[in-house]
Amino acid sequence: MTSVFLLINSKKDHKPVLKESLRKIKELIEINETFGVYDFVAKIESPDEERLQEIVVCKIKKLDSVKLVMILKTIKSTSYYSINNTVPQDI
Repeated sequence: MTSVFLLINSKKDHKPVLKESLRKIKELIEINETFGVYDFVAKIESPDEERLQEIVVCKIKKLDSVKLVMILKTIKSTSYYSINNTVPQDI
């Protein structure tokens, strides 16, 4: 499984519209509204790189409300807390 984080800026006064549009994209497993330089941080997971590119280019960057998308590719993920509070593990 491959994952990326997206740092997303909306066009001026389009933040609520963009939020609703992002919520409709089923491949986005997490969307966080933020303060600071970016309006949203979103996470996508996919079985392969080609599908990730397709989602970003064809679904997210083409939204009318999107001004800018920065992509952070995950190279390693570490879980610090698990449901049963066991020792941290690498994924």
